[in-house]
Amino acid sequence: MTEKDVGEALAIERDVFPSPWTRGMFLQELSNEDSYFIVVREKEKLIGYGGFFMIGEVARLENLAVHPDFRRRGVATKLLRELLATVKANGGDETTLEVRSGNQEAQNLYRKFGFLISGKRPEFYGDNREDALIMSKKIVERVAKD
Repeated sequence: MTEKDVGEALAIERDVFPSPWTRGMFLQELSNEDSYFIVVREKEKLIGYGGFFMIGEVARLENLAVHPDFRRRGVATKLLRELLATVKANGGDETTLEVRSGNQEAQNLYRKFGFLISGKRPEFYGDNREDALIMSKKIVERVAKD
């Protein structure tokens, strides 16, 4: 993701999140050398994005969103797969995230990738005081069997 992508990302944010990120939040993450953001485009249109930042060997998934018109097409799966590969390529051995307790669709995606619930932040989200579930995943090398 570059600064030029932020306008399109903001439009998606407003469509999909009750408490969307601001331009300043995106720009702050993009200026952080420990942050990594990727985008997916279809015919020049930004249809999804995701990002994380590294704290030592732990990646914290900050944001993952797909335009509503492009859901159920594997975009989030593609984004998460690429993000986890980037975590691993940057020496990460664990990824954590927070997800709304009522967002079953996102939780199912994360479970599909091996994330497990590791905690809860009560009344985490300020817009409706919804709990956040903390999910985490260890990133391990796969060893080929003989």
